[in-house]
Amino acid sequence: MRLIQSAVLGLGMLCIAWMVWQRAPENVPTVSIHTPSPAFARSLQGTEPDGQLRFFANLPARATVSSADLPNEALKRMFDYYLSTLGEADEAGVLRQIGQEIDKNLRGAHALAARQLLDKYVGYKKALAQLEQELGRAGQTGEGGMDSIRKRFDGMRQLREKFFDPRQQTDMFGFEEAYDQVALSQLEVTLNNQLSEVQKTQRLNALQANLPSQVKAELDAPRQVLMLQNRVDQLREQGASDDEIYRLRAQKVNPQAADRLAELDREEAVWKNRIAQYQAARQQILKSSNSPAQQQGALQQLQMLQFSDQERPRLTAYESE
Repeated sequence: MRLIQSAVLGLGMLCIAWMVWQRAPENVPTVSIHTPSPAFARSLQGTEPDGQLRFFANLPARATVSSADLPNEALKRMFDYYLSTLGEADEAGVLRQIGQEIDKNLRGAHALAARQLLDKYVGYKKALAQLEQELGRAGQTGEGGMDSIRKRFDGMRQLREKFFDPRQQTDMFGFEEAYDQVALSQLEVTLNNQLSEVQKTQRLNALQANLPSQVKAELDAPRQVLMLQNRVDQLREQGASDDEIYRLRAQKVNPQAADRLAELDREEAVWKNRIAQYQAARQQILKSSNSPAQQQGALQQLQMLQFSDQERPRLTAYESE
């Protein structure tokens, strides 16, 4: 039985390499070529697996592992990343790929427990799809549809309680449930025809003022991220080292987030280097004595050799004369 496709999302495509190189004319400048690793599916081309499991690769070995010892939230994100390819790949292939990702990053009892969590999550997703079929999709937008929406929410929570222990529920769905509960409460107020507009505004303001701390922090996160990035930019202008930047981030967020941001810095540096190489090679082609048609062909081959299908549309921003 195939998993429901609508439970997950996806992106992108594979890049071109050896055959194009064989046909490349001799006057295309030689540059250092970066070839992105082949993706599991075309929609994942140019992306990295969600969850950042590599940051949990050195978990201390244990004979037995409880749910409290697992990075449950990170695993869920990784599961969803690969489950988004259902339709491009069959269920068996997707689950095999997830298993390989687990084995690459976790060891021993942690890997076994992660595979058991995957089995639970797949069962939960299938049960969730069955719930949708049973409830149907009619009547979701009007006032009378609130009962249908509430049944979906309650049914989803019951399924989570059935498939996962309390720690797993909190790690994997805690914020999602808190956020959904706020959204439901706001929708109930908005669709309540017994309330005047003034009363609705008052109740919505009260809900906003009493948001759970987790939801409030999440809604405030974009502003906090912007403030942190502005401070990082200021420190870099003042000559701060990578270690100083890391310590600032670790203090403002946490070491795991600081690790991920440092990784993004490295990826950005690699990208900028690739763009600099591309721009230099592009200028050589444009300054050559070849005809415009030959120059255009050489540019296209240069782009195909150095960048994936997903990356090439971004080049326009770097091609000013």
